[in-house]
Amino acid sequence: MTHTPKNRETLVNPVSGDRVTFLETATETGGAYLRMHHVVQPGAKPPYHWHPVLEETFTVIRGRFEFTLEGKKRLLGSSETVTIKPRMRHSFQALEPGSELEHVVRPAGLHQQMFEATFRLAREGKLTPKGMPRSLTDAAVLWELMEGYVVGVPTWLQRWVLGGIARWARQKSRLR
Repeated sequence: MTHTPKNRETLVNPVSGDRVTFLETATETGGAYLRMHHVVQPGAKPPYHWHPVLEETFTVIRGRFEFTLEGKKRLLGSSETVTIKPRMRHSFQALEPGSELEHVVRPAGLHQQMFEATFRLAREGKLTPKGMPRSLTDAAVLWELMEGYVVGVPTWLQRWVLGGIARWARQKSRLR
């Protein structure tokens, strides 16, 4: 049984089988937060990363998840919650098929656009089986929408290389 509400569009990622439903959008909350429902399959997981400003709260609705928080593994089951404060290094993965989460991002930032772009790239066949972009340009655009940094790569290098490529991609798309 899923907890997704009626009358809300659900995006489906054909690569991973994941689904996301936007329960409250940035537009609806004036940018204060974004609230989503995820159905997550084992396999792909976001890179180990951190956000300078964003706070994320994850509540497990069904199934089990393994979160990596500041290098330590933490298992969460049904009804358990974890809040990721700004600058906290994190990643997560589902441990059971069809695991479900409620995910709140404060402020909303660009996370809705990031999920929309990621799922569009998946539909277009532009992601690897692990859910990573096949092109550096797509990776740079998603990096920018993530509003954070991948752990293990100097932040200045990410801003310089990925930020530069993302700016170039935006300019290129305006010229069309």
